[in-house]
Amino acid sequence: MKEFNVEGTCFPTMHYMVDITKRLEKMETLIKNGKYFCINRGRQYGKTTTINSLCDYLKEDYSVFSITFEDVSDKSFESIEKLLAKVVYKMYESVMFDEVYNLSNQNKSLLEELAEKSEMSDNEFTFFVAKFTKNNKKPIVLIIDE
Repeated sequence: MKEFNVEGTCFPTMHYMVDITKRLEKMETLIKNGKYFCINRGRQYGKTTTINSLCDYLKEDYSVFSITFEDVSDKSFESIEKLLAKVVYKMYESVMFDEVYNLSNQNKSLLEELAEKSEMSDNEFTFFVAKFTKNNKKPIVLIIDE
C-alpha cells in the first residue's frame, strides 16, 4: 500500500508521486545535446528523488555516475587539485557500490588506480576524462547532488 512521503527520497513502489516522465525525457534531450543543467529548488521539492529517477531512466543507454559532496570535508574544497581528486574518488565509490552500469573493465581499473590520489592537477584530470570517455562504449553522465 502506498503512502505520502514528506521526508527524504520517494520510491514509486512505496510512495505517491507525480509522474515526471516528460521531465526525464527533456533532461535526456539536454544530455544528448551535451548540455549542462541544474535542478534548483527549495528543501523537500524532490530534487534527490528526481536525480534518482533520472539515473534509473538513463542506466540502459549511459554509464551514469551520481555522486554527492554532502559527506566530504571542507579540506577537499581547499584547492582545485584536491577537489578533482575527490571527484575521481567519489566516482570510484559509485563503482564499488555497484551503482554504475555499462562501465568498461578498463575504466573500473583506471578509477581504482586513481582513487587514492589526494590531489590531481587539471591536466591530469583532463587526461583522465579523455581516456575514460574513450575506453567506454556508452556515453558517460556525471550527476552531482550537493
